[in-house]
Amino acid sequence: MKTILKSIQTRLSTITEFNYIGEDWGQLNTDPEVVMTWPCCLFNLSRAFYNDLGRDQTKTPKNRQTGMFRLKLNIANPRLDVTAENWNEHDLMEKVHTLLHGYSPAENCSVLKRKNYKRLKRTNGMIVYKIIYTFEVTNV
Repeated sequence: MKTILKSIQTRLSTITEFNYIGEDWGQLNTDPEVVMTWPCCLFNLSRAFYNDLGRDQTKTPKNRQTGMFRLKLNIANPRLDVTAENWNEHDLMEKVHTLLHGYSPAENCSVLKRKNYKRLKRTNGMIVYKIIYTFEVTNV
């Protein structure tokens, strides 16, 4: 999974408008004094489902599986001036989609496909855009 996450991070790092791109470990839920640079794109593998394929004595582990994974991205940018920055997040989401939709992050992965989108308003007034992509991994 580390290889897949690094591949996605490398791909997203070409979007120069993001000041921080990295794994989501709860940065948006921590103390307000946690230093973050904005706008940011936080991501993680939020869910996985596995199906057994059987056994292959030549591989380790011998029991082989296919996994369906859910990649969750959070795009956040606290606004100081609502009118001047009105469409920034939408521009960022479009750039993310252009880079990720149809991209295979590793040799044994299917392509990423956008599955879901949700806009959240946090209690501190920040808007966070959550975008879900799904993909499958074989022989895991």
